[in-house]
Amino acid sequence: MTEDQRWAAAVHEAGHAVVAHALGRVTTSVQIDDSGGGFTIRDAEHSLPLVAEKILPIVPDNVTILFGGQIAEMQVFGRVISRNIKTDNFQIEELLAFILDDRDRLHVRENCREWAAHILRHQQDGLDRLARLLCKRGSMAQDEILEILRTSWSGVGYLVG
Repeated sequence: MTEDQRWAAAVHEAGHAVVAHALGRVTTSVQIDDSGGGFTIRDAEHSLPLVAEKILPIVPDNVTILFGGQIAEMQVFGRVISRNIKTDNFQIEELLAFILDDRDRLHVRENCREWAAHILRHQQDGLDRLARLLCKRGSMAQDEILEILRTSWSGVGYLVG
């Protein structure tokens, strides 16, 4: 993986972590791998339940978090350049499928995208600091993530931990 690909993956994964944090979710770890991919692990408390009726209330937050990666890339690079967007878009569409009405689905999709963009515009410092450290180290644990976000938080969303 080139240094540019590594930086793009770090920005993408940091975007997920910052948005999750703003929505009151705990990010337990974030990692990028040598293929240019990465993953962000959030707390199990907000993972998807198996019963459809219980999924609907958490769809918007999860979709917003998934948009965080590509929105972060757009903010930093002016376009999406990492390979991670395919997986995120697939997961977004899977979640939105629980919303039966097409207009409602589109409305939720656009609102989530706009909310992720709003969060990241106001958390630029945290995004940058998190992405730089992630690019350097390759992985970060919950306490490191929280320390960066606590010291750079601008007041949009929740401050977890």
